[in-house]
Amino acid sequence: MMSLSIIRYISDYVKYLPIGVLHYLLIECDILLVLVPLIEEKPWLRINARNEREKYENSKWTVVPKSEYNKLPKLEAQVWITIYNLFMDPECRNKYELSEQRKNNLLRLRKYMNELLLDQIPNLSLMLRSLEELAIMNTQTVPLNNPFVVEQIPKVKTALLENNKNKWAEIAQHQRENFFTQSQQSLEEDMKKLSELYGQQIVEGLMEGFKCNKCQKEASKRCSRCKSVWYCSRECQIGDWPEHKAFCQVKTMELQQKQKEKEQQEKQLESNIDIKNIDKQKQPGIKELDTQNNDYENENEQKQNQNTHTQKDQQQEQQQGESKQEEDTQGNLDDLD
Repeated sequence: MMSLSIIRYISDYVKYLPIGVLHYLLIECDILLVLVPLIEEKPWLRINARNEREKYENSKWTVVPKSEYNKLPKLEAQVWITIYNLFMDPECRNKYELSEQRKNNLLRLRKYMNELLLDQIPNLSLMLRSLEELAIMNTQTVPLNNPFVVEQIPKVKTALLENNKNKWAEIAQHQRENFFTQSQQSLEEDMKKLSELYGQQIVEGLMEGFKCNKCQKEASKRCSRCKSVWYCSRECQIGDWPEHKAFCQVKTMELQQKQKEKEQQEKQLESNIDIKNIDKQKQPGIKELDTQNNDYENENEQKQNQNTHTQKDQQQEQQQGESKQEEDTQGNLDDLD
């Protein structure tokens, strides 16, 4: 039943989703051909052993009072809204090839669209008018030229199907032994894990329903401070406040202390990560040291080569100077002779 709600919310935002989603809903699955029989069969309603009408709502079966017989169940409303979103959307209608079978399937909805339904979902009056127009139209016999659709292929799903092609019997047996036929001991262990994770009170509330701390009726609201006590209304919360005040203060202080400890742990973790990053930046790696040493050695070699060149140049200049002095002195001597 939860899948009906999921499909409804997908239909609300179908224009913002990839084109492959709409193609899969209308062409591959033909979701309209599936939803119309659900309106006829109404699997969310049943008659119990005491000849009482029950409806499936909030993941459980509840007795419907006679005063609410004409009230539309939530799941049925989800199906109607899904059909409305897909049928009235222009892009969906252009993509949906309307054959004789699909036309007759949609026209079967008209007998259920009475005043009680239209009063609860007024937008369906537009769809009823479109269905009346569809009834007098000729169906399109020429198939539509569907555009080429590029969609992503799920690699994980494809790989699982390929690798387990001949192992479905073994997988089914494994699931049957380990998941669908749990012993009392395994169930107790699962409940213990849930109670440790969420708390015993939350687990009991999920199983039996939360009760108002004042009047013991079914409650849907929780104290915003301590988050431990449930109420059915604001009046019950105000009436129970004198008794709940002391417990609420203690529980709130515990929650605040846990929140502070959690924040301190997160800050400590962040500071440790920052310190490690700084140390990595300050301490170069082995490769960096090697490259720095090589650069230093190359610089020393270049400096030594430059020094030897300068020494040779100085020696050459000194020899040239001495030869010039000898020539000068030789010239002077010649002049004296």
